[in-house]
Amino acid sequence: MTRTTISEILLYPVKGGQGYAVPSARVTATGLEGDRSFAVFQDQQRVNQKTIGALHLLRAVWVDDRLQLGFPGQSDLMIDAAAATQTFTEHFRGQNHQITDMGNEVSEWLSNALGSAVRLGRLSAPSPFVI
Repeated sequence: MTRTTISEILLYPVKGGQGYAVPSARVTATGLEGDRSFAVFQDQQRVNQKTIGALHLLRAVWVDDRLQLGFPGQSDLMIDAAAATQTFTEHFRGQNHQITDMGNEVSEWLSNALGSAVRLGRLSAPSPFVI
């Protein structure tokens, strides 16, 4: 029998953004709770660091059920992750996914940070990249 030791747990709330260490995490059938729950979208298509290089500078940290966004040179933005209600459907890897748009205030903040017109969306199901 192989013995495995976990030395650090990292959460990445926004796909492509920075991760942060947590002392513990709840494991679900689809991965770590709160991990890669959000993605950045442009014209209702996911973007990544290849598309928008500055995405790697985006910080996102869970503070209870709110998400705190940070980016160098900007004031942090705290968002209520459950408050948004507008949705759109994304076709990704052969499947349709319901995405909840986090709203205009978040879009304006994020677009200013990344230098490109983007929106933040909460995934209705875990990203297909979460194993």
